[in-house]
Amino acid sequence: MQMELSHKRARIELEKAANTNARNYETITVLKGKISELQWNIMNQEMQMTSQDSQKQELMEQLDVQQKKWQEATQQIQTLQASQSLLAEYEQKIKDLEQKISQQEHDALIVKNMKAELARFPKMERELRQLREENAYFR
Repeated sequence: MQMELSHKRARIELEKAANTNARNYETITVLKGKISELQWNIMNQEMQMTSQDSQKQELMEQLDVQQKKWQEATQQIQTLQASQSLLAEYEQKIKDLEQKISQQEHDALIVKNMKAELARFPKMERELRQLREENAYFR
């Protein structure tokens, strides 16, 4: 009887161990599945990161190109503004010179008229002398 009890206990212990082993095996299998799933997720995330890094690099290159275009446009704007400033300055000089020419033409016309008046002056002096002589003769 002692032996039967001992066998029974051993059998119960073996069944417990078998159940524990079965649960452990099941847990291990589930954990292996989760590990496999996590490894798959990690691999997918690494692929996504690689893809996103490529996209980031491409976007950075596009940003560099756009920044260069922006700098060129800014330089062109500055050049244009400088040219517009020079143009305004030159237009003012042209107006000033046109006004000066107009004034000189006006002055030249006055000088011409004065010369014409001065050209008549000797003739008028002769007429005045002649009139004085005639006046003196008639007295």
